[in-house]
Amino acid sequence: RTHYGLLGQEVETVLGDAASDTAIWTNALIEAHPELPADPKHNVRAVPAVEEHHEQGLRYTELIGPIIKAIQELEVRIAALES
Repeated sequence: RTHYGLLGQEVETVLGDAASDTAIWTNALIEAHPELPADPKHNVRAVPAVEEHHEQGLRYTELIGPIIKAIQELEVRIAALES
């Protein structure tokens, strides 16, 4: 199954100074856990050990409004260029 997404660094570049003032960012704490062995009997793959860390993410729903506004602005520009 294909998943699509955005790179946080690219979104931050596009937003510029406004990036820090938006609610699009998440900061999840990923808790540490030891390596978990595979269990072929139950069709479970091995999971490597993970150290505690934070992962930055995006709230995609927060981008819907700005994307709609950008599309509307582009429609106006296209209409002006076509007339």
